[in-house]
Amino acid sequence: MIRIKTNINYLLRGIIISALFILLSFQNFNLFESIEQFIYGIEMRFALASPAGAGRISMVNIDKKSIERLGPWPWPRSYIARMIEKLSENGAKLIALDLEGLDRKEENSGLREIKNLSVDISTLNLPQDETLRIRGLLDAAESRLDNDSLLITSTKKSGRVILPAIILNSDADPVFSEYQTQIISKANIDTPELPDNSMHRFNNIMLPFTGLAINCFGIGHNNLSPENTMGGRRHPLFLNLRYNFRDNIIPSMAFRLAQEYIGGKANRPEFIGGEVIFEGKIIPAQKGEVLVKFIGGARSFPYYSFVDIYNEEKVPPVFEDKIVLIGYTADDQARVSTPVDMNMPRVEFTANVIQAIIEGNYIKRPGTMIYFEGFLILILVILFSHLLPATTQLNRLCIVAGVGLIVIFTGVISFVIMDVWLKTVYILGAVAVLYATVTVRDIAANQKLLGIQSEEFMESNRMLGLSFQSQGLLDLAFEKFRKCDLDSSMKDVIYNLGLDYERKRMINKAISVYEYIAEKDLSFRDLESRIFKLKEALGIAVTPPGKVRKDTKILMVNDLEIRPTVGRYEITREIGQGAMGIVYEANDPKINRRIAIKTIRFSDEFEESKVQEVKSRFFREAEIAGRLSHPSIVSIYDAGEDYDLTYLAMEYLEGKDLRAYCTKGKLKPLRTVLFIISEVAFALDHAHNKGVIHRDIKPGNIMLLKSGKVKVTDFGIAKAVSSTSTKSGVVLGTPNYMSPEQINGGEIDGRSDLFSLGVVMHEMLSGDLPFHGKNITNLLYQITQERHAPIREKNPKVPKVCEQIINKALEKDPDKRFQSGMEMAVYLRAVIKKIDEAKQRRDDTTREMTPS
Repeated sequence: MIRIKTNINYLLRGIIISALFILLSFQNFNLFESIEQFIYGIEMRFALASPAGAGRISMVNIDKKSIERLGPWPWPRSYIARMIEKLSENGAKLIALDLEGLDRKEENSGLREIKNLSVDISTLNLPQDETLRIRGLLDAAESRLDNDSLLITSTKKSGRVILPAIILNSDADPVFSEYQTQIISKANIDTPELPDNSMHRFNNIMLPFTGLAINCFGIGHNNLSPENTMGGRRHPLFLNLRYNFRDNIIPSMAFRLAQEYIGGKANRPEFIGGEVIFEGKIIPAQKGEVLVKFIGGARSFPYYSFVDIYNEEKVPPVFEDKIVLIGYTADDQARVSTPVDMNMPRVEFTANVIQAIIEGNYIKRPGTMIYFEGFLILILVILFSHLLPATTQLNRLCIVAGVGLIVIFTGVISFVIMDVWLKTVYILGAVAVLYATVTVRDIAANQKLLGIQSEEFMESNRMLGLSFQSQGLLDLAFEKFRKCDLDSSMKDVIYNLGLDYERKRMINKAISVYEYIAEKDLSFRDLESRIFKLKEALGIAVTPPGKVRKDTKILMVNDLEIRPTVGRYEITREIGQGAMGIVYEANDPKINRRIAIKTIRFSDEFEESKVQEVKSRFFREAEIAGRLSHPSIVSIYDAGEDYDLTYLAMEYLEGKDLRAYCTKGKLKPLRTVLFIISEVAFALDHAHNKGVIHRDIKPGNIMLLKSGKVKVTDFGIAKAVSSTSTKSGVVLGTPNYMSPEQINGGEIDGRSDLFSLGVVMHEMLSGDLPFHGKNITNLLYQITQERHAPIREKNPKVPKVCEQIINKALEKDPDKRFQSGMEMAVYLRAVIKKIDEAKQRRDDTTREMTPS
């Protein structure tokens, strides 16, 4: 059970919040009123009036279809006159023109000219008979062209047309003509003196032009509510036109139509105090306005296109005994924002008002409602100001949520069932503000009690951060450091964390760390220049926070003293790039040895589910390759992982790979080529005897050093990835140098490497590959099925014996090739020996022939 303690502070807080929101409700605070209008629209959709009586009203719309067929608006008024005649003949009980511009006569240049001619004819010296004949013709033409006269005639003949007027305020009181005074008196509803502010008051009126206003059945104003925010919700049934020091109560056109439809002027409204009584019932009007209860959105009433009725010779009896509204709906002009339709044609809004008056369907908001709402605010806030502090946070939230739902439900039920508008936003806002103040007070008290910013807490975070940093858990370290005050010592600590991020190639995170310090002290050390240089190096395509930049290359900024590291090795510069990674020159700080580092990011090439499998196979093959010890095989010192990179640390080589010597014009001498190929064959023989197959022998994986030595690189890498497809579905490898059995996916052994070596030898002697294809499919077919062209056709200087060695190496059947690297090397060395002997004989002969 919750015990409620009386506390003067709680009571004072409740009174202040209550007074604030009661004041806002009396002032119609814009923000809350906007929210309330939105809720009003939702409630109206649940409370739509029954459309049972909608058949009393029909609309003839000047729509797009009518304008397309009859011409641009405004039309000649003869069209409107003709429509009035048709509707009257069809039995319409009342006709209303919900149109603008009727306060002035139609502009008709032809009619004006004819009138001028009628005046000018009298100045001519014509025989009297001729003058009368011409004047008769002009009078007949004038009659045909005078559309205003046609409209006046049809209006008078119909005897059931009600026209709109606009009531407004002018800077100075206008002077009305006799006919205007007569029309105002005719439209006025006689009433005793009204209390001040009981109705909106104006001093001017725009009436239809003289002849039309005199001959119509009645006039009503066509104003929307003077309160802009309520224009499509409220309708001013009556407006007070103050003229000649007396009040003239002008009803709306909608009220006049409803009044005449029900029983004519005999059913006059009565004004008693501030209330309006009509048909023996009190209309819930405030300042002469009612809240309209709609029956629906667009086209809730019978809708007819003007042109369809106008062109119909015999109109079906669809308008008999009905109120017919003629209105403009072709575009966004003459539109009203209502709760059920944000863009409702004004003529349809008028139809909804007429229907509401006839049926007596209104939304009620008594003048006392605002006091009732204020009372609810006061009671709820004062009660909860004592109740909420005594409960837990969860119970407090449940209580407030529950009361909020009850208030909303009460508002909806009041609107839908009782047609009474209860404003709930101010009540909910007061309770929400009270809940927020109580919650904030509790949070502040808890923070003070717990001492979150204590020295002990910050020191423990600092020590944890340093521990995480030493273990390489840099993100966790930064998380702990951020909980400490950023004093001078912490700036040093966090700055060093940024340097660690740089060393680990996490440049985005390094920038984030530096910017964290820069928010408080941009002048600390070299922060400003460092951030600029790092962003410039990134090309400021900065990765969003929380993500690690995954460039293929390691970013190096020459202007900064920090060198990126891979494992324990410090990267110096990039040496080269291949299909499976990038090679860098690096330094091993433990023994100060220059090495080469090959980095591979498997996550960029393989599906996530395959990455771990490929890595495991890579490390197994690297371990096996690392045990190879041969003068012509590059030495592998180390292999490992550093975040997203996998790397190999190997012997640093100074020289070029054989790709530099495989194009015509750059070919090496025959003996040099044979020496290189024989050295590779010896290296392969050693590897094959140790159970290691290279699988990717090509010029790019053979280095010719400055010393003249030959080194074979990338042992083990090809096998690690050979059975796994990349993300794009392509198997990594170099198809030009693959053996037939490798392409076919069969079992391979060392003889596959010898086939690839034969391709390299062919390319180094001719400057061209033995197999070509228009596409990959054609290339693979040639390698597996077709014999290569003889090399001597490409380079006739190649000795026959070399051609035979190449042919044997490129046999499709592995059993017909050299069976080992040693066998191939022996043949090659034998050819070298023959070349050397031949050279020696030439040299000896030359010396003998040279005179001493």
